[in-house]
Parts: sequence; structure tokens; C-alpha cells
Amino acid sequence: MPSPERIKPAILRIAPSARYIGVGRTTLHRWVRAGQFPEPIRLGENSAGYRLSTLEAFINARERGHEIEVDGTRIIVKFKNANSDDAEASLIR
Repeated sequence: MPSPERIKPAILRIAPSARYIGVGRTTLHRWVRAGQFPEPIRLGENSAGYRLSTLEAFINARERGHEIEVDGTRIIVKFKNANSDDAEASLIR
């Protein structure tokens, strides 16, 4: 069993999440208000964060030039189909 120091966190708080995707907290909050990034998951009365998988999906979609839509705490990545102009949606929590 891995030691606690080696366990990768499943959820990152807001400031570490912003650093993980390479932006400041203000930019992240602005994206959330504009509907360009999902709402954080409420962890408690005074804490919130993002699943690491959500942050990684956002980065991967941006790297590949895919369209991103937001539905609450989820990212919807529109994958471009090589055989048609239609897009296929995938929900990432």
C-alpha cells in the first residue's frame, strides 16, 4: 500500500487547481462566472475544489483544440469526428 505522502489527491482546492491549469485564481473565478469552466465541488461550508480528472480533461481538450461546454460541475468536451462535421459529446465529472 502506498504511503500517504505518495497518494495523488483526487480533489484539489481552488488555488492549487488554478495553478494546476496554469492560471490565477481570479481568472479561474472569471471563467466560472462566464460559464467557461465548471463550478467547483463544495467540500464543506468554507471549502471547494475540483476533481483532478476534471482539470486534466480541461487541459487535454484545450491542447487538442476541442470545444468545451460547462454543465454545473461537469465539462462537456465536443470531440470533432474525422468523418463528419458533427461533434460527439463526452461528459467529464
